[in-house]
Amino acid sequence: MATEQIALFVAAGLLLNLIPGPDVLFIVRQAFRGGARPGVVAALGISAGCGVHMLAAALGLGALLATSATAFGILKWVGAVWLVWMGYSMLRSSFRKILI
Repeated sequence: MATEQIALFVAAGLLLNLIPGPDVLFIVRQAFRGGARPGVVAALGISAGCGVHMLAAALGLGALLATSATAFGILKWVGAVWLVWMGYSMLRSSFRKILI
C-alpha cells in the first residue's frame, strides 16, 4: 500500500471515529455519572478499540473473514463465548453485592 493510501485510510478512520454515535453517548454517560475521569477512561478505551479495528482492517483481516467461512465461524463462536463469559461475570458480581 502506498504512503498516500495509508495516510488517507488513517484520516478516514479518525474522521469516522469523530462522528457521534453510541460510543459518544457512552462516554457522555460515564462522564455525567462519575465525572471527568471515567469519561476520559471511556474515551481512551473506545479509541483503543477503534485503533485495533483499524489495524485489523489495514492488515486485511476483513477480507480474510469475508472469504473464509471457517475463519468467520470461529470468530463468531469466540465472540459468543466471550459475551457469555462477560454476562456470567456481571451476574456473579451483582449477586455478590446483594449477598454481602
